[in-house]
Amino acid sequence: MKYLGKYLTTTFNRFAAKMVPIDQSRSIEAVLKNGLQMIDAETREALCSFVTAHQTANGGFMDRAGNPDLYYSLFGVYLAEALSLTEVLNNTKTYLLDFEKNKTLTGLHLNCAVVIHTKLLGRNTLPEDIHKKALHEITQEGEPVHYYSSFIHLLTLYHLNDYVAIYKLIKKIRLNKQDKALPCTVTAAELILNSVTNNPVEPTTERILSFIRPDGGFASIDKIAAPDLLATGVALYALYYVKADLRLIKPGCLSFIDSLYLDGGFRGFEFDFETDIEFTFYALLALGSLAN
Repeated sequence: MKYLGKYLTTTFNRFAAKMVPIDQSRSIEAVLKNGLQMIDAETREALCSFVTAHQTANGGFMDRAGNPDLYYSLFGVYLAEALSLTEVLNNTKTYLLDFEKNKTLTGLHLNCAVVIHTKLLGRNTLPEDIHKKALHEITQEGEPVHYYSSFIHLLTLYHLNDYVAIYKLIKKIRLNKQDKALPCTVTAAELILNSVTNNPVEPTTERILSFIRPDGGFASIDKIAAPDLLATGVALYALYYVKADLRLIKPGCLSFIDSLYLDGGFRGFEFDFETDIEFTFYALLALGSLAN
């Protein structure tokens, strides 16, 4: 029965891969590369220095307290990859392997480990216990859909290339569809899932555009007036993924993103006076989504 289960899963994944194609031109990696085309050579050099400076001695990227953190390392890896910072990526491999060996991975850190590992070391080398645990946490029934987890979960399953789990995630998100207060990031995840499963995207596109604010950024939830860079990056990426027309909102979005730039990095929102790796990633993702 064990081998039959594996066979059925493999067969389903092969079939689903044809039915749910992943457009590499719209991958996060490709969009980050597009984002680099939106900045000049001086800013790109400053961005390289910013990314390098935020890597700690053990290879992990620092959080706002200056400590190495797997969550921030996820964004550091994406940025270093886009900027072709090979030495930085090699140092992160060491940090990741030490973390996998010595830490108990759960929740967000577990998802980050999966993505970083598959990017730097390949999906086939991912430890089986980490693979199984990640799938269990993402697909288990009864767990609510949180503000940010849907986007990270979708990213994790994309790197695992597991269409059975993607199908389960689709069902899980749609169970929350009755909730009128779904946040921007969950709406963005639903929009991408609708696209890859050939479901209508227009209602969700209209919904996600309701989060945009007069100064050009997207807010995280309906009741918040102030936009932030995380919601803006995720929303614009989802809209770009479904090929929405962004021409009308592009000038305002670019102005909002530019207003948060400081010395090679980006702040999260207007009254945030500290730059970090996470928001710098979302800024580049947002810029790349507006590149065409």
